[in-house]
Amino acid sequence: MLTHRTERSRLRLDRLRRIAISALKQSGGYWLPVVDAAIDFETLLTTIQTDQRYLAHCERSDTPHLGALARSGGCPLVLIGPEGDFTPEEIELALKYDFTEISLGPHRLRTETAAVFVTSLFAMINHQ
Repeated sequence: MLTHRTERSRLRLDRLRRIAISALKQSGGYWLPVVDAAIDFETLLTTIQTDQRYLAHCERSDTPHLGALARSGGCPLVLIGPEGDFTPEEIELALKYDFTEISLGPHRLRTETAAVFVTSLFAMINHQ
């Protein structure tokens, strides 16, 4: 997704898809992630269709931990901000579209590390 603080707005999808296939083979997994072109943040918010909508950000320290809210099944979406986090305006916009603010723990994680944490958490919840 493209946010106000996104550093790279252009990605080589063919390269990312090859990396996803390689990772799937290496891990022995059975589910290949779909790699789509980046879209505008608000477009994503208006088109997503799931009842599990989470927004991970560092603006507040009193948000519940994802582990306390996540449930098995369904198709959860956890938005993780770019380096520098979401802007306050982006957070407010996500809340307007029924996203729940969440924490990923007491430490500030890199975007890549946060994504690994979230996917691991849902894999454990879904026993995969």
